[in-house]
Amino acid sequence: MEQNNLIIITSCLDTKYCDNVFSLEERFQQTLNTIECVKKYMENTKILFIEASSCDDIYKNIIKTMCDYYYDISKENNTINYCIYGHKSLGDTYITLKGIEFIKNNNIKFNICYKLSGRYYPQSDFNYNLIDQHIPTFKDSSHAPGKNIMTCFYAIPFNFFNEFKLNIINTFEFMKININFPVEDYFPNLFKTKKLILWDEKIGIYGIVAPCKNKITQIW
Repeated sequence: MEQNNLIIITSCLDTKYCDNVFSLEERFQQTLNTIECVKKYMENTKILFIEASSCDDIYKNIIKTMCDYYYDISKENNTINYCIYGHKSLGDTYITLKGIEFIKNNNIKFNICYKLSGRYYPQSDFNYNLIDQHIPTFKDSSHAPGKNIMTCFYAIPFNFFNEFKLNIINTFEFMKININFPVEDYFPNLFKTKKLILWDEKIGIYGIVAPCKNKITQIW
């Protein structure tokens, strides 16, 4: 029987980032949309949802019922510093690292592990055919092709999972020291072997950019 895919959804619902323009309720509704779209448009994919903020349990309990795995890291050491008041890229890297540890500790097997930042979402034009089944897949950007590579969504095959963990740890330690360095210029480039989808190819992942309240941008 074919192995399920797995998606790590990183989330910080009640964030204190200075550029956030959405209320907690708005972010919650956007997050529900993320989960619903993953379930609808990404078949054979189990969901690991990781929440970093100490929002009300009513929000967490609803999300928990919608996911295969739910990991609340809001009470763990360093979460507040890295995810609530810290730099957005550092926080997202930290949450991803905690997701990798959860997968390892619970011996979760998968074919492809996707990483999706919370509130981004797939749509009906999501294109599996652009995902390589054997090597990591990343999406190039139009800002600096070949250098600046998207980190809100990417795909890692199971046989690259140990390298994924090492590269996330490397990135986390680097970002703690170089807080303003773009993670998009660092983390993906640690993978010597990868597929890089050209910036003008679309896979069907959309996102609402936090500082732009009414703007919906197709970013993948």
